Amino acid sequence: MNRPEEAVAAYQRVLELRPGDVTTYDALGRTLYRARKVEQAITVYRQWLQADPRNSVAEHMLAACTGEAAPARASNGYVRDTFDTFAGSFDQVLDQLGYRAPALIAELLERIGSHYGGAAAFR
Repeated sequence: MNRPEEAVAAYQRVLELRPGDVTTYDALGRTLYRARKVEQAITVYRQWLQADPRNSVAEHMLAACTGEAAPARASNGYVRDTFDTFAGSFDQVLDQLGYRAPALIAELLERIGSHYGGAAAFR
């Protein structure tokens, strides 16, 4: 709803009621970062790591905000955790983006196949 101040206040209240809540740390840090409150986001990511020292998302986001200890690539844990979080809505997001690569490839193969004698030409 583009009301970051209200969102930050709500996330902070959730953390008061449920300290260590991973989802809330993530949402609060990202909201602060998007609001260009990077120093506050850094504080949140450090607090998150105190609550969950091995959290790959918190490590990645802290490195992204500070530039300190930034790896050459995202850690396997970060990629896995991000994918696992995104997997449930992946197809819906692709639909919203109008992603059509598989359909376009299938159409192209059908045209090529019909030109060369049908699908049997690809076997």
